[in-house]
Amino acid sequence: MDSLDVFEVNPIESSSGKKKFYSYKRLILGDLTVKRLKSIYLNIHAKHIPDIIESIDYYMIQYPNKPVLLLNKTDGRIYSFKQKFDMKQIQHQASILFRIFRTFDLIEEPKTKTINYRRSLNVSIKGKGTK
Repeated sequence: MDSLDVFEVNPIESSSGKKKFYSYKRLILGDLTVKRLKSIYLNIHAKHIPDIIESIDYYMIQYPNKPVLLLNKTDGRIYSFKQKFDMKQIQHQASILFRIFRTFDLIEEPKTKTINYRRSLNVSIKGKGTK
């Protein structure tokens, strides 16, 4: 994996005048298996079940035509590597994964900060811890 220039991804969701920044201590991966990960996606009635591959260090997750995300088994953080996708697309995919894991209580200390922005310079910031 090191030859792929792996980097940590900050989950960020952008939509209609606001950005949501997600932070967390770690994903809870201890008891997860590929089968359990796929069942999580089935339980949320995902339109597509992503490809999930397990290596010694990571779970690699990829929806069709979307960036690959790596879930580090040691530190519980989300990573990726240089691909044809830009950082915004990678961060958006990480935000989807974050929200799915939060739904199943598989994140330690999840937090969300929302920034509302418009074309003017008026910006408001709201933060909240969520679990």
